[in-house]
Amino acid sequence: MTRVEMKDYDNVFALYSEVRHKLNLQGNFELTFRERVLPKSGPSLASFKFVAGDILTLVVTDSAVPSEPQTSELPPLDEVDVQLESDPGLVIRKRDAQFCRHGDRQQCIHCCPLEPYDEAVQNNPDHPIKFMSFHTYLRKLNKGVDKGKFTNLETLNCKISPDCPAHPPWPAGICTKCQPSAVVLRRQPYRHVDYVEFESEAAVGELVNAWRSSGLQRAGWLYGRYERYDQVPLGIRAVVSAIYEPPQKGDANGLQLLDDPSLGAVDNVAVALGLQKVGWIFTDLVAADAKTGTVQCTRTIEDGAKSALFTATEVMMAARYAAD
Repeated sequence: MTRVEMKDYDNVFALYSEVRHKLNLQGNFELTFRERVLPKSGPSLASFKFVAGDILTLVVTDSAVPSEPQTSELPPLDEVDVQLESDPGLVIRKRDAQFCRHGDRQQCIHCCPLEPYDEAVQNNPDHPIKFMSFHTYLRKLNKGVDKGKFTNLETLNCKISPDCPAHPPWPAGICTKCQPSAVVLRRQPYRHVDYVEFESEAAVGELVNAWRSSGLQRAGWLYGRYERYDQVPLGIRAVVSAIYEPPQKGDANGLQLLDDPSLGAVDNVAVALGLQKVGWIFTDLVAADAKTGTVQCTRTIEDGAKSALFTATEVMMAARYAAD
């Protein structure tokens, strides 16, 4: 099913054109509504008394097929994802000396294995988990009888209606009818990578030395591999082998990544070495005294003054790279 949005003053020809463009069709087809074939030209859509949510049926009369067949192939999973998908992920508990009253080969509610997303696992006083792993979060979504079939993944739409007759178009005016719903920001309950490990301190040292010598912020791409991380149920660890610094323009409080014509060659070399891009890294310190080499960290809470871990520019850069 495909949603098509039209105006009452649009004619039937515009509806056929929109459907052809939406589905990328070639050849002839017909649209039927309540067992009635819609003519391909003629009156406006208002004469058919359509309402929001009406369902039309597309009937193929010729070779109306997509000009470019859409493939549903998903990108291949990493080896660590394949391993974690086949892992039951249960957290084994020892027999409770106080409450267990059964034999060594039996289990009860006090010692049976727990799901990785269970609150008792997340809030374990000996080893609390601040954020569940990504695969644990997927297990939580897919739990129950329906196996996550009816999981609600809402797509936010914050667009403002441009055709409200009660006032001039935005930004000259807006009312409660045409304004979008309020957006509530919540902290993400999971993380994609639970631990980051650097194979060599020399890679980080080169990045920091470049900042020390210039006083300008620096950033780089992290190349490495993903492995299992057993300290967290169904956890993933990123092992960084190298840092590649692309062309960039930095200043004391920020930076801008420039176009990199060599990035494709760098990715090919990484693939040949069995590595992949696992993230990015950037410096966040401010020089306090260039002569002594001391720095000032502005992203901590000192004397009750709150500070931000990310600047607005860094958040937008991270979102753009995550989308890529």
